[in-house]
Amino acid sequence: MIFTKPNTNQLLKRYTQRRKVPVLLQMSQIECGAACLAMILTYYGYEMSVAECRERCGVGRDGISAKTLAQAARSYQLEVKAFSFTYESLLALRQPIIIHWNFNHFVVLERTTETYAEIIDPNFGRRRIDKAEFLTAFTGVSLVMQPSASFQRRKIRRETILQNYIQLLTQHKTLFFQLIFTSILLQLGGLVVPLFTKIVIDTVIPQALIHGMTLIALAIMVFIAMQGVIQLLRQQLTIYLQTKLDLQIMQRFFRHLLALPFVFFEQRSSGDLLMRLNSNTIMRELITSQVLTLILDGSLVLGYFLLIWWQSNVLAAIVLGFALLEIGLVLLAQSRLREIINQDLDAQAKAQGFLVEALNGMTTIKASGIEQQVYEQWSPRYTNQLVWSLRRSRASAVIDTAINCIHMSAVLGLLWFGTQLVLNQQLSTGSLLALLGIAGAFFAPLAMLIRTVQNIQLANLYFQRIADVLHSNVEQPNKPTPSALMSAGQIELRDVSFRYSTHSPIVLKNIQLTIKPGQKVALVGKTGSGKSTLAKLLLGMYQPSSGAIYYDKQPTEAFDLATLRQQFGVVLQDTFLFSGSIRQNITLQRHDLKLAQVIEACQQAAIASDIEAMPMGLETILAEGGSSLSGGQRQRLALARALVHQPSVLLLDEATSHLDVATEAEVDRNLNHLACTRIVIAHRLSTIVNADLIVVLRDGQIIEQGRHEELLAQAGYYAQLIQQQA
Repeated sequence: MIFTKPNTNQLLKRYTQRRKVPVLLQMSQIECGAACLAMILTYYGYEMSVAECRERCGVGRDGISAKTLAQAARSYQLEVKAFSFTYESLLALRQPIIIHWNFNHFVVLERTTETYAEIIDPNFGRRRIDKAEFLTAFTGVSLVMQPSASFQRRKIRRETILQNYIQLLTQHKTLFFQLIFTSILLQLGGLVVPLFTKIVIDTVIPQALIHGMTLIALAIMVFIAMQGVIQLLRQQLTIYLQTKLDLQIMQRFFRHLLALPFVFFEQRSSGDLLMRLNSNTIMRELITSQVLTLILDGSLVLGYFLLIWWQSNVLAAIVLGFALLEIGLVLLAQSRLREIINQDLDAQAKAQGFLVEALNGMTTIKASGIEQQVYEQWSPRYTNQLVWSLRRSRASAVIDTAINCIHMSAVLGLLWFGTQLVLNQQLSTGSLLALLGIAGAFFAPLAMLIRTVQNIQLANLYFQRIADVLHSNVEQPNKPTPSALMSAGQIELRDVSFRYSTHSPIVLKNIQLTIKPGQKVALVGKTGSGKSTLAKLLLGMYQPSSGAIYYDKQPTEAFDLATLRQQFGVVLQDTFLFSGSIRQNITLQRHDLKLAQVIEACQQAAIASDIEAMPMGLETILAEGGSSLSGGQRQRLALARALVHQPSVLLLDEATSHLDVATEAEVDRNLNHLACTRIVIAHRLSTIVNADLIVVLRDGQIIEQGRHEELLAQAGYYAQLIQQQA
């Protein structure tokens, strides 16, 4: 990509109208470029989601380059030019552009002035930064995009949290309407006190109706009792509805999360995903009561206002004026509050993500003696989270204080003008007091209504993070029914190539390989040659970019991928042990496996004697990750797990790298008696000399294959590897 000096007049020729760029946030650290392109496209009228743009850009595990971003933009009929801008030349721009930021990020530059710049960071939202900070982060690289003559606009329907939640509520109509009915009864009770006030002031006191006051007192006691019962019933209904929705939301979310492809998890941190899981509960708590508030308070505000207008249009006009002032204040503060909330959520995700990583890596931290360094890395992250949380609380406090001041001013204004009406005999004293009560009842739901809108917007920020999961395509949308079964263990790769994304380099190229039933096949090569990637392709964790894989002469499409993987026994480099007993870790909750099968698998993996030496045997409880076991014990336990269900294919990726020579030899002897197909990846070539087929990989290509003796006789790359390890 060639960067040139810009002709500003040419850039200004077609697009000079300034308007706001819609803010679209990235949902993972590697999709900032896709989010920026989605914002530019939406700005020009081609509405685009970040998820769709991510797919078009082919965002891989390492993100995308400016060149790839430009290619993707041209596919949407945008004219793209790359420039190296100075700050002075940016001042003349009248359109948003994408700029390179801190050498590792893309942001949208919306406008610049002599003292500050406004950017949209897809990680945080809209920001205003001073010129000095801008010049520090801006690398000079800029992508200017404009619609070409063939560019077409489009509209898409964006799902909001409210729409999504209402869809869930429609499945519980009876319960929801019961909740609305009890809420209406409670809200109507708010009119009783002003009504009693009017009766007492205008009728009971002037006429000295002592018995009437007694009746009113009894009526109030009955009213309080009824309100208490209705309030309790409403709370019970709310709790019941929240519980049902919580179960429904979490089941849907986690089921969909488990159905997502492996690549999705490679692109997101565990802390980020954990926060999204927690966001479901936060969102439900925000919305369950807020939907009711929106419906009820909206109708109450209108009803109370009409009641005030019926009594006095002068007082109604005053109420309306203060209400508009309150709404205007909130609207002015809303964009800044939204930015603060975005920053707060991002800071929470980073702090939580680092904490999860630290807990998972505690063995390394302790072994390296870097506790202080880890603390020093965590502390600023958590401090940053607290700073944004404090700013969020302060902003909310300022808004709440301003609203309270408006309410107090409204009451005083109504009292002053109302008194004038009473003195002019245009309004009775009782009516004034009743109207003051109704006005208080008007402003209370109005404040709740405004807060509800704020909370729904907050919930929408959580929903965007949840929607990143729910809107991601599942691994296998159309599962074959019934699924084919792989019993023989034959695998064939026909001209298979693979790359992590559309524009990333090829990792595996034109792989032609046939693995016969019962064979022991070894994949060898230097680190980075593509061995582990090939193993994940065989498991269906990655899909070939081109070519096809056949299992027992049937294509991958004939299999339910989960069923296919269950016919593999797998030990990967990063095999994980769960918290629970050794037996549970071996069986993985498959209740059809008998104790005899578990014991046999432990014997084959040469771990049986180690387990017998433990006080609780197979029922010994392991910590998460198996931290209480040695590296060799963890590998053998993982091997027992792979063997227990008698798989058709056993795939071992460095499965014995932590074993001593004698134990490794014992395991190898045990595995040689198995009838299943074995695919072994090993760096210690002495462990695979007896393989039926050795496949040699270099730079993602098969360069040699054959038996050990045949490859040595060829005196090629394999022979060099053997010589290096001799």
